[in-house]
Amino acid sequence: MRRLVLLAIPLLIAPACANGHRRAAAARPIRVPNVIGLSWPEAAGRLGVAGLCYRWGRLADAPLSGTQVGRVFAQHPRPNGLVARRTRVRIDVAQRIPQGVTTFPLYSIDQDPNCPDPGVPDFVG
Repeated sequence: MRRLVLLAIPLLIAPACANGHRRAAAARPIRVPNVIGLSWPEAAGRLGVAGLCYRWGRLADAPLSGTQVGRVFAQHPRPNGLVARRTRVRIDVAQRIPQGVTTFPLYSIDQDPNCPDPGVPDFVG
């Protein structure tokens, strides 16, 4: 019986020591998905699923950007880069901007509540 007790005590102590001295695991970097060519809601959603935040970059006239209206033509950080969770990824979107228009309707989609506001895009064109 004495042998059984001696073996049981080290087994009870070992897990407590391992848990008590374990370092916090470092957050794993996230690979930035390629959202170029996607509609902006799809791009923002894909970034959210990956654990990232989106922010508005530029809204450029579609003919100037060479992209269909409503599609992402550039992003930063670039696709496949490694970043921390909740990094803000800028998405630049092609739009048809009528001459003389100075305001443009903005849309928002749900993202992680810990993400900062996506801001206001810069109009180019």
